[in-house]
Amino acid sequence: MNNQFKGWHHYYMGLILCLLGFPLIWYIPIFAGLLILLGLICIIDDAYQHIRQQWQPEYLSPLHTFYGKYLWKLEWVQRLNKWFDNLLGK
Repeated sequence: MNNQFKGWHHYYMGLILCLLGFPLIWYIPIFAGLLILLGLICIIDDAYQHIRQQWQPEYLSPLHTFYGKYLWKLEWVQRLNKWFDNLLGK
């Protein structure tokens, strides 16, 4: 099992959503709140998945399953993943 940080794709995407949401709090608070909430859900989901995989390596979180089934088909998502992998030396 690989539990290195370079495998935490939706953790990083959640972090980006949070970082995008914070500056918008003063201008579009509802949208900013939704971005931050979605980002936190991604972060918590991915962190839980990687912690649980310590004793149950085959476990995939609900967001990981959704990501693999629906989002991975989008070319920009694949490019973003590749960018993360290159950034983190994978």
